Amino acid sequence: MRIADLVSMDASGDLPSDVQLSHFGNRELNEELLRNYIFTVHAPTTYGAQQRSLAAWDVLEQLRTLFVASRGENRILLTANYGHGKSHLALVLANLFARPAGSREVKIILDRLQQALNDPPKFGGYRDFKRSKGEFLVVRLQGDAVTDLQDGFVRALEQALSEHPATQGLEIPFWSREAYQWLVSLNDDARQRASDFLAMHGTDVPTLQADLTRQGAYQLVRELSKHVTGFYYDFGREATLEELVLWAVDQVCVPHKLGGLLVLFDEFSLFLQKYMAGRTPGKLQELLNGISKSQGKSAFIAFSQLDVETVAENYAPSQRREDARKELDRLPKNKRAGLYSLMESVLASYLKQDMANWDICFGEPAKRGYLNQARIVTQKHFHKRYGDELKWDAGQLYEKVVTGCFPLHPMTTAILSAHAFDLGAGGNPRTALQFIRQTWPNLHQQPVRLPDSRPNFVYAAALVDFFGEQISQKWYTAYRSAIEASPEALSEDQRKVLQGLLVQQAVDLKAARSEQ
Repeated sequence: MRIADLVSMDASGDLPSDVQLSHFGNRELNEELLRNYIFTVHAPTTYGAQQRSLAAWDVLEQLRTLFVASRGENRILLTANYGHGKSHLALVLANLFARPAGSREVKIILDRLQQALNDPPKFGGYRDFKRSKGEFLVVRLQGDAVTDLQDGFVRALEQALSEHPATQGLEIPFWSREAYQWLVSLNDDARQRASDFLAMHGTDVPTLQADLTRQGAYQLVRELSKHVTGFYYDFGREATLEELVLWAVDQVCVPHKLGGLLVLFDEFSLFLQKYMAGRTPGKLQELLNGISKSQGKSAFIAFSQLDVETVAENYAPSQRREDARKELDRLPKNKRAGLYSLMESVLASYLKQDMANWDICFGEPAKRGYLNQARIVTQKHFHKRYGDELKWDAGQLYEKVVTGCFPLHPMTTAILSAHAFDLGAGGNPRTALQFIRQTWPNLHQQPVRLPDSRPNFVYAAALVDFFGEQISQKWYTAYRSAIEASPEALSEDQRKVLQGLLVQQAVDLKAARSEQ
């Protein structure tokens, strides 16, 4: 049996580094990013950890449950360092929920999910969910672009309304529409008086017309109306963000048969840094209160690079630090999690096993001797990762690494996942996937077993030719020096021995002779 009969490589998967939620509007780039997305399915349970971790599939499952069960806490905060797929997941969710069930974008995403789950009944639940719920009103916020939350939310809501045929042309029915019409209707004399008044406030009529949703605009327009007409014009009262959320749910989603309201807030910690230092507290609380009052019909997910409590501590002035913490308490502690991108899960999502053929090759205990030996060696040398950190037992390690990442030798998978490569290459999932892509063409037609019955593994020595000095500049230099100092050309076997020694030194493995 060939390796290609046992394993199929996901040729579409990739993890681009510069993904933004705003790419939703760039159809070509958006579709490319969706095709490249890899759903992580399993996040480990790390006992004693301060914060649990969620895989991308876990996040999707939480959202589906919230909108199907029509109850449950619907305010979620996900935290992860740069490069761990926060914005990419946000973009995938925006497309999956906002687009029609029959759209190209949704088809791409469901294909990616089906590939990752490898479980037809489970996948069918998500396909049916999308068919039954249809399009959602998805409000997309980017913290690096939002300074004023009131203004940012209104503009994002208007954009979301424009993206569905059923809601195109709908206007948010609050004071700003009346104010805009009043400003437009001013005659020449009144307009001049308005311009003179606004000049004292550092603005003018056209700018005010464009900025009516900004914080403070309501009071400025009221004072302007008093200056121009001699009395306060009745524009209606200023709507809170809580009221805007409830209007979007009850007056837009329900009557127009949308599945619900989903607010995606990317780069949340960047927004918080500005918000905490500003002078308009309470707006985040309004937004989250509106979401909480619409359980089953709305959800809020924030994607943060930094711990939000730390942001409040570092950026909120001392006099409003306690108020800032109270606002953040609107994000329930039990709905805060790390977004997990475990390298083993990424690799397993990329290398899909045909379990029927796997049982033919390795189902009988007598055929698993070499696999178990590889598992034991890996468990010994990477006990800190698999025993102390991930709390995996022998069965879990066998399932997730030995089986899930075949034909990589478990030690190869462990090194790709745990080793701190120089120049940052080893900690970056893109580089690991590129390694597999380069290896695959010469591998997939080879037999699963070698003539001596050993599995046809990709051993860790193969990392050297791909990563070079990124494995370890020090030991790669020593490796190159040994080759150049040899009085005669080294054979392939001799080079592999040197490569194995390089990896052993770089990863600091204390291997017994039998494990060399």
